[in-house]
Amino acid sequence: MKFEQFESIVHPTDFSPASDFAFAHALRIAVAARALIRIVHVERSPRDPREENFPRVRATLANWKLLNADATESDVVKKLGVNVGKNTIGAHDASQGLLAFLEANACDLLVMASHERTTLQGWFKGSIGEFTARAAHASTLFIKENRRGFVDQATGDCSLKVILIPVDSELNCAPAWRRIIAFASLFTPRPRVHLMHVGSKSPVVRDEAGHAMDLPIELRAGPVVETILAVAREVSADLIAMPTAGHHGVFDALRGSVTERVLHHASCPVLAVPTNRR
Repeated sequence: MKFEQFESIVHPTDFSPASDFAFAHALRIAVAARALIRIVHVERSPRDPREENFPRVRATLANWKLLNADATESDVVKKLGVNVGKNTIGAHDASQGLLAFLEANACDLLVMASHERTTLQGWFKGSIGEFTARAAHASTLFIKENRRGFVDQATGDCSLKVILIPVDSELNCAPAWRRIIAFASLFTPRPRVHLMHVGSKSPVVRDEAGHAMDLPIELRAGPVVETILAVAREVSADLIAMPTAGHHGVFDALRGSVTERVLHHASCPVLAVPTNRR
């Protein structure tokens, strides 16, 4: 099976502590993937934010003992293979500004802070589902505010050990499976993957050639969201990876979906991975 690459990571920031926590995850993943990381801020007023408002990439990497304290910008590329871009977008509506950026720039993974009721506080009004960036077809990692993550901000240490994947019988989960396994392969030691399905019959996941894949899928009965959250607690999941019907974009798929409800109540980060309905 051919795995996908994570070559471009986008992290939107509102300069809040929650965004700083999400930034640590985005940077740690960029280091693991030797990828380009773009840090994006949408500014409603015409005045650009000062450079020091943006997360400090080299200082963070130095704190993580991955670079020397006097490292230059070129050292980030030469030693770690990470290119960094910091972008300020002028737009009255933050979601539309970010959407325009995603339409113009490649993005394999979007890493966002998830506040209690809003994706980025002060940017988005209402629930996660009301942010309808339909063109955002990238996988999206939501880092929960005031919840545990899997990257230590101070040290950069990664504690991603278990990934829970709820499999939906109505979705063609093979594309999402490839992306999730590619994501897991970035980390050493590689995290254990636990697949589950809420229902009485195990769904069939097929590869690119249409052949059924021999995957161990645990069957559970009960309300879908509550059961997913219960299994996440039982297996001590560090990440819940949700295949999501994203043919109109991952955020459009989130509106009122199981993924959105899991996101609101999960105690760990959630990775929404676009796939297709059967």
